[in-house]
Parts: sequence; structure tokens; C-alpha cells
Amino acid sequence: MKKLKSLMGKFVTSVVAMTLIVSSMATAAFATGHEDLNAGTYEVEASLTCFVQAMGGVEFGAPLLTGTTVVVNEDGTADMTLSFTTDSMTIYGVACENFIDADAGQIGYFDGSTWKDASYTKSSNTIANSAGEAVHYVDTMTFRLPSASDTYDLSLYINSNVMGVQFGGADAKYNATLTVNWDSAKEIGPPAETVPPTESSSQSSKVELVVEGGYEVEIPATITVDASTKKGNYTVVAKNFVIPEKAYVTVTASKSGALVNGKDSLSFTNTLENKKLQATGDELSGTVEVTTSPSNPGKYAGTIDFTINYYSGN
Repeated sequence: MKKLKSLMGKFVTSVVAMTLIVSSMATAAFATGHEDLNAGTYEVEASLTCFVQAMGGVEFGAPLLTGTTVVVNEDGTADMTLSFTTDSMTIYGVACENFIDADAGQIGYFDGSTWKDASYTKSSNTIANSAGEAVHYVDTMTFRLPSASDTYDLSLYINSNVMGVQFGGADAKYNATLTVNWDSAKEIGPPAETVPPTESSSQSSKVELVVEGGYEVEIPATITVDASTKKGNYTVVAKNFVIPEKAYVTVTASKSGALVNGKDSLSFTNTLENKKLQATGDELSGTVEVTTSPSNPGKYAGTIDFTINYYSGN
């Protein structure tokens, strides 16, 4: 009996050890989120739940979701795109045509601390709301994945020809939950920004822009140097400044140069006041000073280069 007991003890120990090894191997193969994926574009299986317990319990979200893709960027961030359609159902004998309506409520997601708007596109097709109005329903929404998870809280307004309700969001009564099966991730291409074109061609268009606001900087066309003092004073003036409160403009210029008359050359320095231009009428004072004496009479000429920079202040 002692021998049998010893053998059984060894047998049980071996089985436990094998079970632990298998479990460890299986866990390593599972994907827990987008951080386990290389940069690229993936198709993944996902399900949407927008459940209302009233009316005997109705699931509005699941039939609307038709596809899910994820773009994992080179920096490890990821953007998810959900594709939607419309759905027909009958509740208490009433035919309902359900759809996601961006005009009636928020299309967004919870980033772990606050609700944020998601980008979305609308279908070229329309469907009637409860007022009989033709609505271009949401056919895709895209949002930045806030964390590695298999569930995400969304904000969707599901409307119909009967009535509508907000799922998810700050004050919503019902939840919209997306569940992602990361093990199903199938790579279908590189990241969107690096997808090579199948075919390429080029055209040109005239581009015009009318901006309410702007600015001008008036710089003198000619700076005259006094022959006796060898100095020439000038002013840079802000004109027609219509810019945001914190915005400003700076002007810098060449600090030195040369005036030339045939083969003769005179060196000069240039000093320009260093301060910000923020409103019409602001000025910068500048002075050109010739530092060498001319050998021959005549007209000496040169140039100064000015650089104008605009800063938004943000």
C-alpha cells in the first residue's frame, strides 16, 4: 500500500505540472489589445450592445454594426473604425427602421476620464426619422483607442421612424458597449499612412482663400544714409493687423552688409529693434551705419534682407 500511495503521488504531481505548462502556453498566444499587434491595418471581430430592458428587452446595437477595423500606428497608438447599417424590427406590432443619427445626439467614446466626440461619416442614403424627415445616417465612426482593452464604452444616438434614444454619454440612461475579440485580428494591410497606391496620377487646381483678418508689415523700399553722419534711420510699421489676441509678428534683418559703387565697397552694420508687433501702428526702429570711409564719390548701394515671422500664440 505504501508503494501504491507513492506512485499515485508522483502521477498526480506530473499531471498538475503539465496542466500549468499548457495553460501558460495558451495565455501567451492570446492577444489582450492593440498593443500586442505590429503596426498595420487589421480586421477584427466585435459586437455592439445597446440593450433596453423595456418592451420585453430589446437589443438595438448588435444588428447595426457590420464591421470593425483597427489601424495600429508606428508609435503604438491605434484608431478604430466601426461600420454601421440600418436595421428593421417589429416591436408590439410596430415596424421600426433603426439607424444611428449624428444630428440628434453625440457620436463619441469614453477615454477613461471623459466623453469625447468621435469622427464619423454619413451615408449618401437617407432614412426617415419620427418626424418624417430624411436623415443621412451614420455609416462609420472612428476614434483613438484610449487603452488596451476588450471593451469600450461608446456614445451613440439610435433613432428610428418611431422614436430615438441616446446610448452612452454623460447623462445617458442606457449603455452602448463595444466588445472586441482581439484573438480574431487579421492583418489586411500596412498602416493607413504607408499604404502604397495601386495607381497614381496628378492634376493641378487653382487654390483661393479669403481670410477674414490678416496683417501687413511695411518695410521701407529705400533707406537713405546721411553722408555726414554715415547713418540712416528707418522704421518698420505694422499695418492692418487683424490677428488673435495672443498672436504676434516678429521682424529680423541682416546685421551687416556692403554698399558697392563699381569696384569700391563700404561695410555697414544694421541694428533693428527687437520686440513684438501685435497691433496696427506698432513700430520697430532701425539704424544703418556705414563703418568704412568712401575712397571715391558717387552712389553706393546695397541690400538688407528682412524676415517676417507670425506666431499664433497657442
